[in-house]
Amino acid sequence: MSSITIDNAICTINFLDNMYSFHLKTFQYIYGGIVDLENCKTRFIYDLMLASDEFELEELTNKLENLLIETKAFWLRIHFSFIYHFIFCRNNFKKLENFCNDIVVKYPNLIFDTDDFTSLEESALVSLLKRNDLQMKEVKVWDYVIKWGIAQTFLPTNFDDWTNENFITLKAILQKSLPNIRYFHLSSIEVFDKIEPYKKILDKQLWEDINQHLRPIKLTILPPRSVLVTELPPRTEKPREYFSAIISKEHAAEISAIHLWGNC
Repeated sequence: MSSITIDNAICTINFLDNMYSFHLKTFQYIYGGIVDLENCKTRFIYDLMLASDEFELEELTNKLENLLIETKAFWLRIHFSFIYHFIFCRNNFKKLENFCNDIVVKYPNLIFDTDDFTSLEESALVSLLKRNDLQMKEVKVWDYVIKWGIAQTFLPTNFDDWTNENFITLKAILQKSLPNIRYFHLSSIEVFDKIEPYKKILDKQLWEDINQHLRPIKLTILPPRSVLVTELPPRTEKPREYFSAIISKEHAAEISAIHLWGNC
């Protein structure tokens, strides 16, 4: 958008957004293969990356994405929540996704404890759940997944009023998230306090496996056998001079002397 004012019959155009600059930089790249970003603010580079993606300029988009990660990491961290939510809407910025996820797994509160957590894209949530290095207790992960799922639909506020249809709806919403919960790393108390109320959203076989995993063993378990292993001493590498196992060198010398004396 732009505004036009007339002063002494001269038209002055004041651009209210960056569209002119975006087009200028885009034309520089298309016709010259070079984009001058020396005096550009980081937010402009970020927006130019989005514009390049809109124009399907894949090479320019990738270069700008790399530039942001390699030289503007501090700015990305400051505007982390805003960027994290937005890049997963496009699903075309895999390097930025990985950059952000590497931060979130170390500091989950940057996303999970924010007011707009429930507006997170499903692909972003799933990408975090798949990470083995997410620094969060599994029971907390479950709580956040349920919170996110409930926020995506209109379910009764009172849990006691939920119908089978409500559980089916929640299960459908969380179909990509639920398989990434590490159920077998939950304690029995956590399972019965947190998981069991929502067992209807789990596959029947999964719920049976969880119960089987937590079921106490009633049989008497015998202790392992104590097997004594006698180990021979290691072989010495130093070469030895072998003579006789019966007589020593000294005895042999004496016998040899007597034999020679007797032949004289």
